[in-house]
Amino acid sequence: VNMLVKALEERADAVPDLTALECEGVELTFRAVHERANRLARHLVASGVGPDRVVAVMLPRSTDLLVTLLAVLKAGGAYLALDPEHPAERVAFQVRDAAPVVLVTSARIDADRTDLGIARVVLDDPGTAETLAALPAGHLTDAERAAPAGPEDLAYVIYTSGSTGTPKGVEIPVRALHNLLEAMRERLSLGPGDRMLSVTTATFDMSVPELFLPYYTGARAVIAPRATGQDPRELGDLIVRREIGTAQATPTHWHMLATVSPEALRGLRILIGGEALSEKLAATLLDLGAEVVQWYGPTETTVWSTVHPVTGPADAAVIGKPLRNTRLYVLDEDLVPVEQGTEGELFIAGAGVARGYLNRPELTAERFLPDRFGTGDALMYRTGDVVRMRPDGDLEYVGRADHQVKLHGFRVELGEIEAALERSEDVDQASATVREDRPGDRRLVAYVTAATGRVPDVRELRNFVAQTLPLYMVPTAVVALEEFPLTPNGKLDRKALPAPV
Repeated sequence: VNMLVKALEERADAVPDLTALECEGVELTFRAVHERANRLARHLVASGVGPDRVVAVMLPRSTDLLVTLLAVLKAGGAYLALDPEHPAERVAFQVRDAAPVVLVTSARIDADRTDLGIARVVLDDPGTAETLAALPAGHLTDAERAAPAGPEDLAYVIYTSGSTGTPKGVEIPVRALHNLLEAMRERLSLGPGDRMLSVTTATFDMSVPELFLPYYTGARAVIAPRATGQDPRELGDLIVRREIGTAQATPTHWHMLATVSPEALRGLRILIGGEALSEKLAATLLDLGAEVVQWYGPTETTVWSTVHPVTGPADAAVIGKPLRNTRLYVLDEDLVPVEQGTEGELFIAGAGVARGYLNRPELTAERFLPDRFGTGDALMYRTGDVVRMRPDGDLEYVGRADHQVKLHGFRVELGEIEAALERSEDVDQASATVREDRPGDRRLVAYVTAATGRVPDVRELRNFVAQTLPLYMVPTAVVALEEFPLTPNGKLDRKALPAPV
């Protein structure tokens, strides 16, 4: 059995009667979680799941979600989380691209959304429940699996925004997920008696530590239902009522909580990442007496690659030092290390680096380069982030080197939004950007020029792109311009784009 599953099972066997997870009044012990996962894992193996075989998972935020993801790993497979609220076209593309052997879902989700042309396991169907109940509840043996998943076999596939308009699936192997969980266990010292909030959708990579770290450490995962996670007042109440000690979210999410439910953050250990932290927010959180730990990392290096304890507002831009088995390089355009204090692009190597992009060898070769400073055939990932190394060895984040942004914790390729807008017959050119016309209020805004003989309706254009893009990529406003402002050298002058009215 792979080392990750072994570690998860050892934690469960050590504290079988402690509560492992809870959601909306439902509580499951470690023994119950693993027994359910073991039965489902055996069913998945019988359905053809094994190393590098993908299982699509479309479930509401519930205890069933975590049990299912654990079962996929036990079966030796890899999970692909699907969001029933994403556009059907986007979900269908992911299924075609990842070619899952089976879909695990629930009768609570509309059947039209789960009709994806693949076999379905409907967990709350009476027939499924009867089938699973007849299977053994003990941990699977290697002989029961198609084959044990090795360190380089997939743990999960997760899709990120693509600059050409096509989402790309990042292939995360078992050794990368194992390294992340071990690194966070070392840093946070979570264990039995601790409670960690799970609030992030499973289609966003920040969900990974929220879902698996409590399992891995013997702590309790408290799962916030989707509606609660989107309401800062309800979420603050949940944090207090369920005595949460550790919670992770983006700066945008923490800003909402600090504004609406500040008392819920007192004494809380706040894990923050996914987008740039402002000095103002850092000061607010620290004034509430919270412990603030900043994490940084791209999806392609398995969620987090660096960590830094925030002790004052001046630390806001500091992303810190590498996690275990992680190497950081700050390089110039010729891939030569820059001097300390000089800005350069960040490259990440080590155990957390993904295998590449699923079915995208050319894009993989562009972003995953041979690690010229490592050994063997190791790769380093080109982040596109500009950083500088401080004298104390901590990295300081400067900004993006390309056309990609982070908004509300989600990584957004502006090119994908532009490509979606330009598919409209009414649009000639499109440009997207993130504006902050009021301090702390970052909004996605798109600009378009009209196709010959057409008059774009900006409201209709928002509805048009919402048919193919997830909600977080739909512009808050679309502004129609007669022509785009240009710089003297003929490039788009983004600074001259007007604020939306």
